[in-house]
Amino acid sequence: MLGGADGSVRFADLRTGSVRLAAGRHDGVVERGIFSADGRFAITAATDRQIILWDVRHAAESEALGGHHGRITALAISRDSSTLYSSALDGEVLIWDLKGAHRLGRRFTAGLDRLSQTPRYALSPDGRILAVGRPDGRVGVFDMGTLRRLSLFPVVPGAAAAVAGMGWIPHSDLIVVGRDDGFLALVDPLRGRVVKRLYGYAADTRIYTPGISADGHLMVTGATDGTVRVWALPSGRELGARLKFRDGIGDVSMSPDGRRFAVAGIEGTDNPGVQIFDVATHRRVAALSQDESIWSLARFTPDGRYIVGGSFEGWVRLWSTKTWKPATRILRGHAGEVLWESMSPDGRTLATGGFDGTVRLWDLPTQREVGAPLPGLPGRLTVPQFTPDGRSLLAITDAGRAYLWDVRPSRWMRQACDVAGRTLTRTEWQDALPGRDYAPACRR
Repeated sequence: MLGGADGSVRFADLRTGSVRLAAGRHDGVVERGIFSADGRFAITAATDRQIILWDVRHAAESEALGGHHGRITALAISRDSSTLYSSALDGEVLIWDLKGAHRLGRRFTAGLDRLSQTPRYALSPDGRILAVGRPDGRVGVFDMGTLRRLSLFPVVPGAAAAVAGMGWIPHSDLIVVGRDDGFLALVDPLRGRVVKRLYGYAADTRIYTPGISADGHLMVTGATDGTVRVWALPSGRELGARLKFRDGIGDVSMSPDGRRFAVAGIEGTDNPGVQIFDVATHRRVAALSQDESIWSLARFTPDGRYIVGGSFEGWVRLWSTKTWKPATRILRGHAGEVLWESMSPDGRTLATGGFDGTVRLWDLPTQREVGAPLPGLPGRLTVPQFTPDGRSLLAITDAGRAYLWDVRPSRWMRQACDVAGRTLTRTEWQDALPGRDYAPACRR
């Protein structure tokens, strides 16, 4: 194993002399590296204070571990390859559970191959079924209880265009599937069949993730051809004239009550950014203020009180749907564009994801970040989704790796207690659980 000053990692076969460049890299100089006893995976540490686990056979990153606040000085692994020990100049030795039995997060594979695209998925309203779209045009269906794949089927037999947009229709067993080839349809994921095809898009058009009203009766779609269309469900009848934006758009979203829809990333107009339209008349009724860097993410919250906007400058913000003015300060943290968000069912916590390989949680009453970012894979797009009961957070990466995190405060309290081995100080408590009354989980 060879680590580079540019953060790259290479694996050399000493028998043949061949060298493979691994898929993935650190954001700093690679300084430490070890192999597991069975040689199946390797571990590296770099000046970016990150630890990366590598799948040696495929020469690809498997997982990133972040937690040190100083330069990492040593790595050691147990004989059974279940535990990693790391030390750093921050004076701490961290113990890592490599098999996942004691983690807050459960890891699983969301596809047979790498997705290599923005993850497209639909979670059922009861949180029991997850459908994941793939670049070969197929849809994988997973049981969220066991995280096992139930089926994998082609939406269009013989066609391999990538799934580009998906959404689950509330109060139904159907999902919406849009592809890179203009295909748009209502699909029964459990039976693996198309229920109704929606026509009108050209074959070279990519269809974005749709916005669907809370009652499941209305849907708005946007596409790379710059058009925005409103549909009645489940009939699939197009409502009103299509809106056409010559220079393109970035995202569309439907308000829960079905009265408004938002269009983001509008170019070539006097009001770039995010504009709001009336569903009945298709007329523009408002535009968000201070939204010039919002291009790819503008979504109504489930309660309809806010729009969440993600900036290409790495920040996220909420706007009031009454005044269309900012309702929070700018929440900064991501290293790159914020491309996905999810609101917890109680409206208290916002999850955001982007290309920096992390999911960040924001406590909205205090407008503070909750704890450390949940790790994904460095430099890979990671998209979050709260489960309907609010107990867990799903995170899918564009490398096909997915995680299910337990985000219940009570579980976080117990985990913090176990890690610290003592009662948490008030400062530590506020860092981990901002805005909540001081009541540490462990008392000695």
